[in-house]
Amino acid sequence: TLGGVTGSIGGSAPDVWVIDTGVKTTLADFGGRVSFYADILNQGVTTDLDGHGTKVASLITSSTFGDTLSNVYSVRVLAGSIGSTIDVIEGLYTVKNAVTHRRKIVSMSIGSGPNSALDVAVEKLLAAGIAVVVSAGNDGGNACNYSPARVPGVISVGAHDIDGNIPIFSNTGSCVDIYAAGLDVKTLGLDGGVEITSGTSMSAPIVSGILSLIAGQHPTMTVAEWTDMLLDFSIACGGDSALACVRTPYRAPNELAG
Repeated sequence: TLGGVTGSIGGSAPDVWVIDTGVKTTLADFGGRVSFYADILNQGVTTDLDGHGTKVASLITSSTFGDTLSNVYSVRVLAGSIGSTIDVIEGLYTVKNAVTHRRKIVSMSIGSGPNSALDVAVEKLLAAGIAVVVSAGNDGGNACNYSPARVPGVISVGAHDIDGNIPIFSNTGSCVDIYAAGLDVKTLGLDGGVEITSGTSMSAPIVSGILSLIAGQHPTMTVAEWTDMLLDFSIACGGDSALACVRTPYRAPNELAG
């Protein structure tokens, strides 16, 4: 059970594609469900040397913090200070063009200021029936001023704290679709131990995991219909009826119950 959604993942369920710093796929917690797909940086690296992508993946599928049903593919587009918007765009097109027998969800804890080329790449994934979950950003600003959070059709995710309130760093505004845990979130580090992390980068994969379970139950639905179901499972953030929060207690995702 993740976020109040219980899923049974079958052959028609989507894969979740993590566009990030790579993922350390060999961690025991992943149970073989995470696979390397591409290193856009052409460094011959098939793992995660930074840790960010591993934290993201652990909130989607891990025996400790995510669910144990979703399969994840890693597309490495960043490495410390190395990586650019061009690399991210290439990563997106790599996912779009990948030949699979299952539908796709992209989990993207990456963003920038307004960038039309990045927006167009995301729009092409959406047009191909691929769900795109993105972090809203950590600048305390209006998410409508950031790419790709501003793109219509993406699921843009802000952060909330243990009380359902929005921390000062989270971007907000009409371009944010939903908020998920983003302050002092438990994740997996590169050594397989627990690391406490904050930011909308952690909020987005929590939603990606929940969306994967919804999609596994309803594989023929459109992305828009999956999104509607996701929002149906939400509650008001901190009592503010204008904001939607993932309908969960503030605990590790694998403990979340409806």
